[in-house]
Amino acid sequence: MMKVVVAVVVVIIIATFTFWPDAQQPVATDPVAQPAITLDQILSASDLELAARQTAESNQPQALSDALALAAQVATEAGLSQRDIDYLKSGQAKEYLLFKARRQLFFEQFEAHYYALMPIEELKKVYPEAQDLFERAEQLIAQRDQQILQIAEEMADNETQTESYLQLARQQWLEELGRNMTPLQQPSSDTNN
Repeated sequence: MMKVVVAVVVVIIIATFTFWPDAQQPVATDPVAQPAITLDQILSASDLELAARQTAESNQPQALSDALALAAQVATEAGLSQRDIDYLKSGQAKEYLLFKARRQLFFEQFEAHYYALMPIEELKKVYPEAQDLFERAEQLIAQRDQQILQIAEEMADNETQTESYLQLARQQWLEELGRNMTPLQQPSSDTNN
């Protein structure tokens, strides 16, 4: 009886693999179904970011419009969804890229102001897109200024602190500390609009 049960099981297994050949082969994914590139990769392309930066700096939107048209073409050829292609053709994509570019410009300008020992009030007016970075930027400016005051106090050595001590302290700060410090981390590129 046991031999009969084993024989029936063996026959079922052989029949399964004989009559259903697809069961033997792993399921292959259709390479056409997977896009060659993602929407995020397109939005992060250096050409598109450069066009957004040029538009943000010059306020001439044609470079970004042309780059987005090319990006939509790439998305179509790569097999992205119609929704992604429509997004690349939309004003929302343009605003998102300009937002990112203006934040990057704020970061770069802040760093220049930081090392030049300049305030950032004007930058805050020019780049409101970086508003979430303002508080941290102000903290860094305050820390910088406090470090300079401490250096000046050490130089004065119980004398009255004068402008000349502050000037020497600024120079020393720039030489010893300023060039080795990165005031802000780069703004995140995945900030969604």
